[in-house]
Amino acid sequence: MDKSRIKIMLVNDKHDLRTIIRDYLRLEGYNNLAASENGLSALKRAQAEPPDLIIADYALPGLTGLELLKKVRQDKGLEETPFILLCPETEQKFVAQAAEFGVSSIVLKPFTHQTLADKVNIVLSRRIDPSQGEVMYNEANRLAREGDLDAALEKYQEALVATKYSMAAIHYKIGQIHEHTEREKLAESDYHEAIALSDVYLEAFDALGTLNLKWELPKKALGFLRRSTDISPLQADRQRKLGEALLESGEFESAEKAFKLSLDLDPRQTHIFNQLGITLRRQGKLDEAGQFFLRAIE
Repeated sequence: MDKSRIKIMLVNDKHDLRTIIRDYLRLEGYNNLAASENGLSALKRAQAEPPDLIIADYALPGLTGLELLKKVRQDKGLEETPFILLCPETEQKFVAQAAEFGVSSIVLKPFTHQTLADKVNIVLSRRIDPSQGEVMYNEANRLAREGDLDAALEKYQEALVATKYSMAAIHYKIGQIHEHTEREKLAESDYHEAIALSDVYLEAFDALGTLNLKWELPKKALGFLRRSTDISPLQADRQRKLGEALLESGEFESAEKAFKLSLDLDPRQTHIFNQLGITLRRQGKLDEAGQFFLRAIE
C-alpha cells in the first residue's frame, strides 16, 4: 500500500483536532490530506473529488457525521468509500445505527496516535487487499443484485466457511435469498442465526417482523419491530411496518403515531393514508379518518 497516494478527507469543525489528526496521519506516511469543517461541504467536495477514506467527527454542524455517512452510502460514486467515525461513546444504539448505515470503523475520543493509525491501516488494508471471505461475500452481493440467486447462495455459503467476518450479514443475506425463493421457514432460521451473532443486527429484526406480519402473527412481529425501532427509529419503512403490527394487534393509538412518523420521514408513502384512516376510525376520530380516506382515494 503506497500511503503517499492514499487520499484521505478529514471532516471536523474543531481546528485543533483537525491539526492533531493531520499530524498523526502524516507520521504514518499519509500526506494526501483534505479537510472540511462541516458535513455539507465535505459531501460536495467528496462528490467532486472522491477520496479513498473519510474520517469524520460524529458531532458536525449542519449535517452530523452519521447523516454524512448515510449520504455517502446513498451516493453511487461514493457508496464503497471507507468511512471512520470519531465519537465520544459507543453505546449500543449508536453502534447499531452506524453499522446500519455501513460505517467501516469507530474511533473513541480521546484517542492516541497509535489507536487512530491502527484503525486507518486496518480499514484501508481491508479495502485494498480484502480477505478471501470478503472477496466471496462481495461477489455474492454482485450475483444477488444481478438476480442470479442460486449462484449467490452458493457464494455466500462459501464465504461462511472462508471467514468469520460479518457472519451475521452473511446469514441475513442467505435468509433474503431463501425468502425470495419462497423458502420462508429457512429464511426465518437464517435471520435468527444473524441475531444470535449480533443482537443489534437491525435488518434481521426487520425481516423477522415482516415475515410474522405476512404469517398473520402481529403480536410476534411486534417484538422484533419494537426492538429495531427502539434502536433506530428514524427510518420510514420500519415505522410503517411497526404501525401495521400495532394496528393488527389492536394498539390503535400507538399505530397512529407510528404511521404519522413514517409519513413525516417520507411523505411519498401515500399508500399509508388508508391504513392511517382505519387506525383513526377505530379510535372514533371520524373527521380526521375521513380526511385520510379522501387523500387515499385521490
